[in-house]
Amino acid sequence: MSSLKFSKTTQIKPVPTNIITGFLGSGKSTLIQSLLSNKDNDEYWVILINEFGEVGLDEQIIEATIEQNNKQNPANNPKKGQIQISQIAGGCLCCANGVPFQVALVQLLKQQDRSPDRLLIEPTGLGHPKQIITQLMDRPFIELQTVFTVVDPRKVQDKRYAEHDLYRTQIEVADVIVCNKQDVFVDEDIKLFETWMDQQFIQPNLLVKTIQGKIDENLLDKYRPNSKSLKPKLNLLLNPQKQTAESVDFMEYQSQQSSKPIQVFEQNVEGFYALGFIFDESYHFDEIEIVNELMDIDIIRIKALIKTKNKVLIINAVDNVMTQTTSTDDITQSRFQFISHDPISTKDVQTLILNAKAKG
Repeated sequence: MSSLKFSKTTQIKPVPTNIITGFLGSGKSTLIQSLLSNKDNDEYWVILINEFGEVGLDEQIIEATIEQNNKQNPANNPKKGQIQISQIAGGCLCCANGVPFQVALVQLLKQQDRSPDRLLIEPTGLGHPKQIITQLMDRPFIELQTVFTVVDPRKVQDKRYAEHDLYRTQIEVADVIVCNKQDVFVDEDIKLFETWMDQQFIQPNLLVKTIQGKIDENLLDKYRPNSKSLKPKLNLLLNPQKQTAESVDFMEYQSQQSSKPIQVFEQNVEGFYALGFIFDESYHFDEIEIVNELMDIDIIRIKALIKTKNKVLIINAVDNVMTQTTSTDDITQSRFQFISHDPISTKDVQTLILNAKAKG
């Protein structure tokens, strides 16, 4: 098997690669965390995350979760040094000319002397997977394997999803459809989802039902999607800034530097609105108060990495169902990401967050 030479000293063999796609809030990151917790500790995996919204949370959340799991059960969790995670916030993974994606891949894959044993790519929930698959098929250093699409089958009963072109496309390209959240959907939800797929002439190789993204890791290399007929549509860029191979550096996640104590990020893409905040190190939040305040927001998605007095609070809420975990890792900035079908009031949400600022 030939290898691709990046430099005089760095070579890399074709890397087994999986795409894990799915609409917003379906559970893509949860599936990745599950795969990482079950991987062989001797293997070196690379994770590339593309996140809707410009705050940048998923990389830190996954790393914090890994760190916390390792402390609780070090024998059965992956070693952090054998996982490389990088993210592209703002949606540039699907850039029409592919330069940011190519640069991110090359830089990620040459980080260590050894070739990665696996690459997992998580596009944004509003990403165009056909374009990503097409770009990967054309890379000699990529061995494209099973494409997964994570879904909450109940969503197909909502026209905002069922009639959304991206929702259909993400399911259409899947080798394996992972029906997540089996603890909350019922058999009728699966039947309606399968009926919808039949109406759309979608026939995946496999459909699995699961909880918390748990799947058989043997599925990773079960399929080879190279024979798929893909005709990418023109992509709407989430982050339209010009980027070149010389100017893009994705390898180290850099905290957005600003003289403002509170940074605000807003986006409106494909019928979804994103509102993000970064609070500098001077802000600490009361754990109970911030949870209570966030629970009062009626919105489809909230993700947050929050600095409290003694720990870091990780919030993940989908359709008003909130999960909370904590980490003892230190962070310098608290980050919040809100996603909605409708416009979000920046002033109201910021006021609500500040209501939970720790006293003293």
